[in-house]
Amino acid sequence: MPSLARIKKLVSMFFVVFCFQYMVICYIFAQSDVPHKHKLIPRHVTTKEIRGPTYHVHKVDPMSLAMRERYESRRLLVESNRPRLISRREILNEYRQPSSPRIHSTTQTESRRYIPLETETNRGKLLHCGTCSLVSNSGHILRSRMGDEIDEADCVFRLNAAPTLGYERDVGRRTTARVVSHRGMRELVSNASTLLDNHPSLTTVFIHGPDHVFLVGSLPKFVSGLSTKYPKLDFYRPSDVMDKELDADYEKYTEKTRISSGTEFSSGLYALMIMKDVCSDIKVYGVSPEDYCRLHPDSKVPYSYFKTPTLPECLMYDYHENIEYGGQRLATERLVFNGWAKTNNINFRNPEWE
Repeated sequence: MPSLARIKKLVSMFFVVFCFQYMVICYIFAQSDVPHKHKLIPRHVTTKEIRGPTYHVHKVDPMSLAMRERYESRRLLVESNRPRLISRREILNEYRQPSSPRIHSTTQTESRRYIPLETETNRGKLLHCGTCSLVSNSGHILRSRMGDEIDEADCVFRLNAAPTLGYERDVGRRTTARVVSHRGMRELVSNASTLLDNHPSLTTVFIHGPDHVFLVGSLPKFVSGLSTKYPKLDFYRPSDVMDKELDADYEKYTEKTRISSGTEFSSGLYALMIMKDVCSDIKVYGVSPEDYCRLHPDSKVPYSYFKTPTLPECLMYDYHENIEYGGQRLATERLVFNGWAKTNNINFRNPEWE
């Protein structure tokens, strides 16, 4: 019969083995990729700044860890495919025909700057205004109390699915036209009750995007459905003439081509291009100048006035400026805005431009 000391020794050994196995199981469980299992969340990465022998400052990345991982993954994916992306862009640019087919293309000519997307309901009369307000989606517009001034203009332009409900004091109540990216149409349709139904002054929607999205996919269905539901609403898209003019102006003021910079023009750039044709006097609200983030590196102004949560505007601008392809050079586009302002009656409000 084993002695008491031997029993204690065996119990101790079993306990140690059990603890070791438990730790191994916990580690495997934490590292598992099975979606329904809880994983150990790594500590948030910080940048340590040493200020003296006993004072260290840890700066936390304003992006969440998951968002930073997605951004870095996208950046690495773009960099690894950069040669193929460049070749694809050059090939498409070389073989793209000016007369590529579009919706109702048989009734259009290349000389037209705007192409109606629904000839059955389109009135064929393009918008013309004296004074115009362009309201950006930037957080600069928050607490500005510019709403009444914005509404005083003959026409008020808004971008994508930017709302007015709940923000009337800062962004105004009226909407005359919307400039929407093809990617933003789904959100516009989903929120039609607040973005379209509640705006009787809305007459025109300008949609920008590559040729193919106007031929197949969801966009033609969205346009057809909205034109049926809102027969007094006109839908246009910029023609090849306008796209080439925008390419030329971008190269003129930035000394970069659209293809070489890998940029996708923003709705704000298209909106101001359209307003140069439509308006005599333009005021732009909430658009910061090109050097704003350099002069205000610690700015916490949100990227969007209505989306929550949202990252700081300068952080988003920095990301889009530095990603090789697939981003929007939002800060660089300000050079184009500034160039247009010198030859057109364009003024920038909140913040003011020099």
